[in-house]
Amino acid sequence: MKTKFVVALAVVCSSLGVVTGGLVAHAGPGATPEIDRANAHVISLQGPTLQQISCVGEDGLTYLTFAGGPFTGAVAQILPDPTDYPLPASTTMTISGITWEVNVKTMRGVLTGVVSIGPPAAPIFSGKLTVVTQGIPTATGAVVPGRGWINAKATLPDEGLVPGDDTLIANVEAKLGLFGGTLQYGNGVPSLLIPDYSVVTNVAPAPASDGVC
Repeated sequence: MKTKFVVALAVVCSSLGVVTGGLVAHAGPGATPEIDRANAHVISLQGPTLQQISCVGEDGLTYLTFAGGPFTGAVAQILPDPTDYPLPASTTMTISGITWEVNVKTMRGVLTGVVSIGPPAAPIFSGKLTVVTQGIPTATGAVVPGRGWINAKATLPDEGLVPGDDTLIANVEAKLGLFGGTLQYGNGVPSLLIPDYSVVTNVAPAPASDGVC
């Protein structure tokens, strides 16, 4: 291990995942394994107001789509957890390209976006954020609970590979609204104590082509 860091990376020798501390990563056959825990303090996110439109879904029910971003906030690691990637003292999480589809009847929703961690011009991790939510955000600033995951590739070289072969895969707890919210990943304390949600949906993983108003 080279340094202590806000997130953690992992590599395993086969196509089977190994989970620890809320993350798993994969490499090709014959790779040397490494699994490091990923725990972050609660991240306060802020951004421009998400825009709302309404439509009728496949099932004839009313849906709301909230879209926009980016939401940004400072990331801080819960120590001690070393990884192979040094971060600047001040590190940013950015969630861009946000699409949040909500079933008005059940209030169950799916939020997707592109997440990056590190300097905005040169992120150290970049990938997909998916959060299953319960509730409808409002213009009064109300936030709703959600749980999901980050799957973000390392963009820097590691062990001589360019780009690096490591991936941040982390469980996410969130309270999100139209202007931002809070998010935490990993199994560290404090926890936002969000219930576990699940869906069957056509919104993810390809929201641009299906399931979005």
